[in-house]
Amino acid sequence: YSDGFVIGVSQGAMMALRLANRLPFNCVVSVSGTYNAPEAFTYSGKVLMVNSLQDRVIPYAGNVNNSSVVDTVIEAKKTATVQEIKIDSQYRNNAFYHHTWGEIEALRPSLKQDIINFIK
Repeated sequence: YSDGFVIGVSQGAMMALRLANRLPFNCVVSVSGTYNAPEAFTYSGKVLMVNSLQDRVIPYAGNVNNSSVVDTVIEAKKTATVQEIKIDSQYRNNAFYHHTWGEIEALRPSLKQDIINFIK
């Protein structure tokens, strides 16, 4: 695993962070996710957190169901090298959740290349 990486979106991002916490991956990419787990985050590799500040599913500041992305980043920085991409869009639409891969990529067209550059 040490030369591999794990990437996830939404609940897959939460799974990716938990998996990286248990296995020695080189890096982990979390898109529209946060770390929701009872155990402390102790992963020591590279972490890329990609979140929209307007995410209505996993709010950046957290909610009753999800820890905040801010807390996740603070916790991860204790042991890992963390890079964060915060997407702040002026685009507002009740049907737009700022959460899915397609929505995040529409707001940040360079997302795939950003991830490739991070993994290298």
